[in-house]
Amino acid sequence: MSDRKAAGKAAAQKGSKPASLVKKSGTASRKPALSQQAERKGTAKEESSSKLPRKSSNKQNEPALIHSPHIELNYKEKAVLTLQCAFRRILACRAREKRLREQREYTELMERLQREAFIAMVKKEQEEAERERQKEEEKKKQQREIQQRKKRMLEAAFDGDVEEMKAVLKEVSDLDTKNGVGTDEKGKATRLSNHINMVECTDANGNTPLSEAAGGGHPNAIKLLIENGANPNCKGAFGRTPLYRAAFGGHMAAVETLLQYGADPRLYADDGNTPEQIASLDSLVAILHSWDISLTELMLQKMEAEQQRRALLEKKQKEAETHRMSEEVEQLAKAQERCNKELQQAYCELNRRITEHDKCQRKQMVNAELTLQVPVLSQGNRWTRVFTD
Repeated sequence: MSDRKAAGKAAAQKGSKPASLVKKSGTASRKPALSQQAERKGTAKEESSSKLPRKSSNKQNEPALIHSPHIELNYKEKAVLTLQCAFRRILACRAREKRLREQREYTELMERLQREAFIAMVKKEQEEAERERQKEEEKKKQQREIQQRKKRMLEAAFDGDVEEMKAVLKEVSDLDTKNGVGTDEKGKATRLSNHINMVECTDANGNTPLSEAAGGGHPNAIKLLIENGANPNCKGAFGRTPLYRAAFGGHMAAVETLLQYGADPRLYADDGNTPEQIASLDSLVAILHSWDISLTELMLQKMEAEQQRRALLEKKQKEAETHRMSEEVEQLAKAQERCNKELQQAYCELNRRITEHDKCQRKQMVNAELTLQVPVLSQGNRWTRVFTD
C-alpha cells in the first residue's frame, strides 16, 4: 500500500509540470486565432464600408448613387425604401379613395339635382295646370252665374216680379264694384254696358225680358225695363215684338204702356202680321188703330238719340282703350330695347371676363379667382347685376 501511494505522489508530481506546459501552449495557440479573428473583423468592416455609399460633396450625385441598380443597399436603406414605398402607397390609396369619393359624391349630386330639377319641372307643370284648371273653373262659374242671373231676369219679367228684377240689376252693379270697375268715364261706360247687357239679355229663342214682360202682361215690369234701357221694338222668336205679344195675349195695360214708351205698331212679324191684325180684343184693335204715329216718331227720335249717345260713349271708350294699349306697347318696346342693350353689355363683359380668366389660368397666376367675382354695370344712379359666378 505504501508503495502505491508513493508511486501516485510521484506520478502527480510528474503530471503537474506538463499541465502548466499545456496551458502555456494553449495560450500561445490562441494568440494566432485572435489575430486571425481581428483580421477577419477588419476585412469585414472594410467590406461593409466599401458597400456603404460614400458621401460626396456634390448633392446631385446622391440620388444617382442611391437609386443606381449597380449599388447594393444595406438593410437600413432597404427598410427606408420599404417604408417610403408603403407610405406612398398609403397616400396613393387615400388619394384614390378621395377621388372616388368625390366622383361618387359628384355623381350623386348630379343625380339628385336632376331628380330635383325633374320634380320641380313636374311640380311647375302641375301648378300651371292647376292654375289653368282654376281659371277654367272660375270662368265656367262666372258663366253659370251669368246664365243664372239671365234666367232669373227672364222669369221675373214674365212673372212681373219687379223686386227680383231690381235685385238682379243690383247684383250686376255689385259685381262690377267687386271686379274693380271705377266710377270715372271708363268705369261708367263699362257699368252701363254690363247693365244694358243684362236688361237686354235673351233666352234660347231670342226673347228679351221686355218681350217676356209684355207676353205676361205686366206694365210695371215693362216700365222698369224700358227706363233701364230696354228697346221696345226688339224682335224675338218669329220676329215678334213686345207689342205683338202683348196684343196677341190681350193685355190692355201692357199695350198702352208699350205705345207710350215708343213701341211701333207698324212693325211686321215673320208671319206678315202687325200687332193690330193679331189683337185678340176689339178694344186693343181700336187702340192700335187710333194711335197717333207722330208720338211714336217722337219717341223713336229720342231713342235714336240715346242710342247714338251710347254708341259715341262706347266709341270713346274703345278709342281710349286703344290709346292706352298703344302706350303700353310703346313702353314695352322701349323696355325691351333697353333690356337688349343691357344684355349685349352683359355678354361683352362676360366674354371679357372669360378671356381674362383663361389667360390667368394659363399663366397660373395666384389671384386668378378675382376674375370670377360678380361684375356690375352702372346705369345712371342705379347699379344692375349682370351675371353671377
